[in-house]
Amino acid sequence: MGSVSLVTAPAGSAAVGGLPVTINLASSATVGGQLIGTFGVQNTTGSPVTLNGFDITPSCVDPNNGPAPYCRLHADFGVLTVASAVGQDGTSCAGMPFVAGPKSIGGETFPLQTADDAGFVLAPDGACAVDVAFDVLKVPADADAAMDGVQTFLYSQPIQRGSFPQDFAIAEFTVVPGTSPTTIALHAPATGTLGAPIAATATVAGDPSGDSAPTGTVDFRLFGPTDGSCTGSSVATTQGAAVQVDGTAASEPFTPTVPGTYHWIAAYSGDTGHSPATTACGDAAAPTVVAKATTTLGLVASPSVAPGGAISATATLAGGIAPGGEVVFHAWHDNLACEGPADFSSTVAVTKNGSYTSDAFARTLVGTYRF
Repeated sequence: MGSVSLVTAPAGSAAVGGLPVTINLASSATVGGQLIGTFGVQNTTGSPVTLNGFDITPSCVDPNNGPAPYCRLHADFGVLTVASAVGQDGTSCAGMPFVAGPKSIGGETFPLQTADDAGFVLAPDGACAVDVAFDVLKVPADADAAMDGVQTFLYSQPIQRGSFPQDFAIAEFTVVPGTSPTTIALHAPATGTLGAPIAATATVAGDPSGDSAPTGTVDFRLFGPTDGSCTGSSVATTQGAAVQVDGTAASEPFTPTVPGTYHWIAAYSGDTGHSPATTACGDAAAPTVVAKATTTLGLVASPSVAPGGAISATATLAGGIAPGGEVVFHAWHDNLACEGPADFSSTVAVTKNGSYTSDAFARTLVGTYRF
């Protein structure tokens, strides 16, 4: 374990006869990780002493109001929380579980005490050491920008039932902002219509106990109906969509010209405090099913003609989106149901919305022709 030098109280600052205490801390810790340390106390009184634990203050409060370096920063109490604490093997409190008790008035100190509150006995020259793992929740809210890194302090005093004088020690460590776990959720329309624009949004969220909200950008990619695995080229991209204060980012609109199922992928860039994150092609919220355009087709036959004259029909297509295909005309002579083989057929290629006219058909029989 990396450690920092113990900063002890100046001479005369602790009550005469106090029990010497020590702190050994890792030199740094990352938000979202743990700070590992050991708190120790030794009995130098020559008589047995019963103790309950230690008082811990996650700040630079100096019990004697001493000058720097004992009070360079008043840290945020919410930086740390006790994850585990157990008496160290080979000491008078070996194997004993310790817990964090209620904070004191003012919220600056809490006791690290035996779980059963029964305490422990230090024989003459005996010692207790407690290995503690703190969860690191955030950087201090009032960090001093002039300092190299974000610093905070802890000091401890042995708690004794009665009025036994106390001693203290101070140690320092650096809180690294680190990278908060990040999630990204994609929100895409379930359905779309050919020719109408579609767009997606993404919501980026960091660890709610982190010190800042995610910033950075989101890239969106849209894959067409023939690429259900999102392995080919995207049909549309939006690069660098800024993450807003509420954690959302929006793609640019895209107007599909081919019906089918489209798949979205959103990728968050990350920032100094948040890791990158990407959605998957198969996410439940990722597909948008684009339906075929709703078209209409009107039909008008040519006016009546004398025997031997030519007839035709004109169809008008509307509502198509880049339509293709064909218009096929059929005509039946004196066939009210338009059943069976047609007496006349004509095919015209479709290239756009508009009117299409069949070939002319020379009528040889007297009667009614229906298209």
